Amino acid sequence: MDVTGTVVALCMVLGLGGVCMACTSKRGTQNAIGLTFGLFAGACGGLDPFLKAVGQSQGGANHAVPHTALGWTLFAGSFVVGFLAFLITQWGYVRRARASVLVPAYNCTYVGLPVVLQVLLLPGYGFYWTTAVGIGLIMLGIVLM
Repeated sequence: MDVTGTVVALCMVLGLGGVCMACTSKRGTQNAIGLTFGLFAGACGGLDPFLKAVGQSQGGANHAVPHTALGWTLFAGSFVVGFLAFLITQWGYVRRARASVLVPAYNCTYVGLPVVLQVLLLPGYGFYWTTAVGIGLIMLGIVLM
């Protein structure tokens, strides 16, 4: 996995999500707050296992615990990002976000972002039309529920 690309993606998600969340928090409707906070929290939630996997695979092989300093940094950062996902959802509820908007936005991003990141950052990752259809059906099901 491309570690530099992973860190860049993490910084972009955190930066863009923070700006969008700050803008929506002050002037947004309940639905806009739910959508923004849900998308940002879902992105953080999707990055949590992604960062764990990248951290554990540093050093040439997959291990239960990382074997390099960079691996430990990514692994520890995944817990921070996971906690941030929890914190953002709770903050959204405090700002009166509707759960019927926040939860589907969270789940769609949680499912979709890791696949997008693998397409961009994992050499040789096979993305087929069936993958796109499957993810689309999952997201449709989440929204319809």
